Amino acid sequence: MINRNETIKSILYPILFIVLLIIIWHYAVRIFEIAVYILPDPYDIPGNLVDNFEIIMNHTKITLYETFLGLALSIVFAVCISVLIVSSEVADKVLMPLMILSQSFPKTAIAPLMVIWFGYDTLPKIIMSFLIGFFPITMNMVMGLRSPSEEMMDLIKSLSATKGQIFMKMRIPASIPYFFNGIKISIPMCLVGAVVGEFVGANKGLGYAILMANNEFNTILVFSCLVVLSIVGAALYFLAERLERMSAPWYKKN
Repeated sequence: MINRNETIKSILYPILFIVLLIIIWHYAVRIFEIAVYILPDPYDIPGNLVDNFEIIMNHTKITLYETFLGLALSIVFAVCISVLIVSSEVADKVLMPLMILSQSFPKTAIAPLMVIWFGYDTLPKIIMSFLIGFFPITMNMVMGLRSPSEEMMDLIKSLSATKGQIFMKMRIPASIPYFFNGIKISIPMCLVGAVVGEFVGANKGLGYAILMANNEFNTILVFSCLVVLSIVGAALYFLAERLERMSAPWYKKN
């Protein structure tokens, strides 16, 4: 019963807060008579979404495709690299500094290069999504693989377990919650990476739609696209959370 109440609160409180913000936004626009091209009335956004539904959905499909492929590449790369780092001290010393170095510059700085190298198709956006999204999964996976205590490791070694058995029986199960935590962090980052790539050079996708709408001072369409992006990001996050509960039912959060 307590868990059910906590679940209801975790859903209800954010919804109530968003509703409150929308009400404040609505009355601020009305009271201060803010022009629609500066800040539209939030009550007009659902109508705009309906009017432009087909256009927005076509752009959304492209951005989702780029995000999913970027996330998939991030997962494959993160799992391989994290296993290598934990398995080899040499790989740890070589790869970890490179991983940290890769995060020391903004990925938007190389977005124009992606367009020069790979053109205006979806590939540069997938690469941008991957470059932004792989790091949290990798670092969380490394932490998870290293999370079993020394006592447990000594115990399983005393039973003549091989290195492969230790990985499969100890390290991999222990890393699953960490792995999904990394995915939940990476999902919005991969989505942002795809949109940033579309900002720099694209002829389709939500980033392109936002850029074109902004150039035309169609602010209400910009907000409509932002609403869709928020819904997509939240839906993917909760999907990952659901998969986490299915994959690691023994793991309970505090």
